Amino acid sequence: MRKFFEVTFSSADLNLIDTVLKEWLRDNAVPDGTPEVELAAAVMINLFREGNNTLASLKLATSKHKGLCDLSYSTASTPPAAERGLRTFPSFELHVPKRKAA
Repeated sequence: MRKFFEVTFSSADLNLIDTVLKEWLRDNAVPDGTPEVELAAAVMINLFREGNNTLASLKLATSKHKGLCDLSYSTASTPPAAERGLRTFPSFELHVPKRKAA
């Protein structure tokens, strides 16, 4: 456990993590500057510490990480109903007459 916390990152390590992070953010349409970016970065750093220290292994671990999968679904924009093949109905307004003051 001690080894996990004593990992020292080289500039190459940080570049690798940054590459995977940027790719993940792009693929999952996560807007820059949101809390999700910081959370995804922290997860990827931990995955790297766990031994996923190559581009291929970090990408694979990222794709299998439940938290990142849930995060990507929660931030993805949902297309309008018509694009998802659902029928849409015209909207209507309900008009309620105002009561006269007594």
